[in-house]
Amino acid sequence: MKGLNTKRYDRSENFTKDFRLSLYKKGLGQDVEIVTKNGTFYGYSAILLVRSAFLATQIEQSKKIQTEYSYEAVKEALEFIYTGEFRIPSAENSKSGQNQFDLACELFSLSKKWILPEIKLRCQKYISSDLELLEITKETELENSKGIKNKALSKLDPIQKLEYEDLKEQVLKVVDKQMPSIIANRDYIHLKDTDLSMILQRNTLNISSELSLFTMIIDYACQVYDSQSDPNELTDKRKKGLRDNLLNRIRFGSMDLDSFLIVENYEILTEDENNDIADYIEMIGENNESGIETILDIYKEKDVDWFKPKRCHLDDNFAKVQKERHDTLLKDLKQLNKEIEQEDPLYVYLPYLRDKLENINLDEFKLQFVSEPKDIYTCTEFHRICDNKGPTIVLIESEGAIFGGYTSVGWITKKQINQQEAEEKKIQKKVDKQDFEIVQDDEKKPEHENQNNTSTSFFDINEPRFEKITPIEDDKAFLFILKSSDKEQQILKVIPEQKENALVYYSKRGPIFGDGWDLAISADLKNGYSDLGLTYQLPDGIRHKSRYAKSFLNNQYGEWKIQRLLVYFRDY
Repeated sequence: MKGLNTKRYDRSENFTKDFRLSLYKKGLGQDVEIVTKNGTFYGYSAILLVRSAFLATQIEQSKKIQTEYSYEAVKEALEFIYTGEFRIPSAENSKSGQNQFDLACELFSLSKKWILPEIKLRCQKYISSDLELLEITKETELENSKGIKNKALSKLDPIQKLEYEDLKEQVLKVVDKQMPSIIANRDYIHLKDTDLSMILQRNTLNISSELSLFTMIIDYACQVYDSQSDPNELTDKRKKGLRDNLLNRIRFGSMDLDSFLIVENYEILTEDENNDIADYIEMIGENNESGIETILDIYKEKDVDWFKPKRCHLDDNFAKVQKERHDTLLKDLKQLNKEIEQEDPLYVYLPYLRDKLENINLDEFKLQFVSEPKDIYTCTEFHRICDNKGPTIVLIESEGAIFGGYTSVGWITKKQINQQEAEEKKIQKKVDKQDFEIVQDDEKKPEHENQNNTSTSFFDINEPRFEKITPIEDDKAFLFILKSSDKEQQILKVIPEQKENALVYYSKRGPIFGDGWDLAISADLKNGYSDLGLTYQLPDGIRHKSRYAKSFLNNQYGEWKIQRLLVYFRDY
């Protein structure tokens, strides 16, 4: 009997759902309009007011309800109200073009307003999983978690859309904990103003709302360093990073000493800690043009293990000057960022590359080689300076674009490659005038083989027609686009089956990525060529040797001019 009742109950429940769904699909009993931007729904008030307290209140006022939510979100909510079933739908046929994550965020917001807790709970789980927020919150206590800072920063924009305060607080706690690193590495420069405001205007900060965001960052940096109590926070590596940052701002900046002191808010201590910045100002004079050089001399002459960032103890007059110059400082800082990018573009794009190279400390990479059209450098100088240096970053500037490649092994000379493997892989390839096709030929030695080729073009007819090259294996190599007129920043990984040909060592060319010359630099380092897709992955739908594949990196087809070639590797 008990089983019979259960069965009858199940049938009744299913019948009720089917009945409600039938009402919804057939449009029966429609006495309420719910109007969205993309369409109108008609519903039965008897069902709507029972299932949602919010809709019940709205129906009492009017049978026509205007809503700011999208057609897709309202459709899913109504299906849940009628049937009790809910799923986060795929949005492939979305009228508004929303993706699945955005739709889940909107449904989360709708469920809070319409008081539909079951939808809210399911959306919350989906969003947390999609954003990897569980990983972030679990790692909150781990100060040195790899990538935790970049993960948290990347979530700032989406969590603002959610109206999910608990979630927002968890992510912001992680960001707060990482602020010393964010300030020291200038990770904040790539954040949106809204993200920046959310970080800086938290209740825990005591910062004037009249200040510009940039000045607020500087002020907050001082607060962070003032309150630094954990001795483990200021490691030797971080000290060096801060010193380098200080040095770079002086070296690349065009600010007078007075402005520099206001911006940096650093105090330099001597070994006996008797002298500070105020003493140096008095010694050299605030308007002394050699002031910056004097500070540099002090830095160079001393082993500054005692250096630490600390807020300057400024007197009232100096503080007044600081306040009066906020607008000027903001302008100076923006100009300074431009100058730093002109001097060393990698410095500006470090946050993006750090996210892609979590196991590599990019702060250890130094600019070691620069070639511009005015220089007389050739591939000979490149190989002499840059061969056998291990992990290497090549950065290229061309017609406003910034792109390049990373290798974890670098350009290894033939002598460094295992002899047995080299014998098996000896290949002689013929360089085709148009397509860079290289043909094997071990025996033939042309009369031009020993000429020093510094041609300005890839296609010089006087170039030796045969030349031994050496492919280099690197499964971690990739190409990247950092700045483009029509593309987002992106990584192009080496095709796993082509990792043996990730790089090419060719003494009569500059750096070459890929056996198909996916990215290659000419002998005089003034021209470049690219044909992606043979060794490095192209986005779906783009074919190797197509016009788009050959112009993907910088929107220039065929051979293009290099404005600047920069090579980075470690000092050791």
